[in-house]
Amino acid sequence: RAFELLTGERVDAPHVRAQSALVAEPLPVPSTAIWSRSDGLVNGMICHDAASRAIEVRSSHVGVQVRPAVLLAVARVLGGDAA
Repeated sequence: RAFELLTGERVDAPHVRAQSALVAEPLPVPSTAIWSRSDGLVNGMICHDAASRAIEVRSSHVGVQVRPAVLLAVARVLGGDAA
């Protein structure tokens, strides 16, 4: 109901279902998910996918962008390290 209220579209509309299926597909490029058990908003277990690497950090949902461990993990991934 929240989706329908915010978007004005029905969740069971054919184009909404098609878009949902598309975004659920694995990414066509290598990916890394940085997640936290202590997020408090998003369940980090959704980041565990056989096709992508998952790096766990300690952080709140809002604080993730300023945590040194997160920034270091991003730098390592972009630098080609295994993190």
